[in-house]
Amino acid sequence: MLHNFVPLLKDHFLAQILGTKNNDNNFTDQDLSTIQFEHKRLYKHRTLHINYTSYDMRRLQDTLNPYSEHCNIMVLTNEEPGTSESHPYWYARIIGIFHANIFHVDPKSTSPGNTHTMDFLWVCWFGHNTEYHSRFKARCLPHIRFFNGKEDCTFGFLDPNDIIRAAHLMPAFSQGHS
Repeated sequence: MLHNFVPLLKDHFLAQILGTKNNDNNFTDQDLSTIQFEHKRLYKHRTLHINYTSYDMRRLQDTLNPYSEHCNIMVLTNEEPGTSESHPYWYARIIGIFHANIFHVDPKSTSPGNTHTMDFLWVCWFGHNTEYHSRFKARCLPHIRFFNGKEDCTFGFLDPNDIIRAAHLMPAFSQGHS
């Protein structure tokens, strides 16, 4: 679970600073060394509040806490629409809520020497069950599953601004254990 934690976190930060928010970054070790943590610290938080607009146009708020049952979220996907396995949302479970103060010490940096406060979430991604065909028109909810912990896409980092809102997941015990 902690395999390559710091290099993956630096990759996430560098992608945010450079404005390339996709997961296909091919940053070198030299690129990643331009990200430095202030005092070599990460700061952990217990809750995260997400504002959203309800169906009747009221402003509401979700409180997310990785230590309770309110830890599942949904974000917009970046998959190509129209493919047989496309779905408009990805789902994840929040493992930790953090922020870090970092420096980008690249000569090409737009703000050399300035501290950036970066909020981020450490998440465990859920995969879509492609054997079950869910459709909104047919009123069939999507089925998701845990990845086996050995896949590279199981754990990752997420900008809290990308969260749409909290997700309530219902176990389907009739489908098996995971």
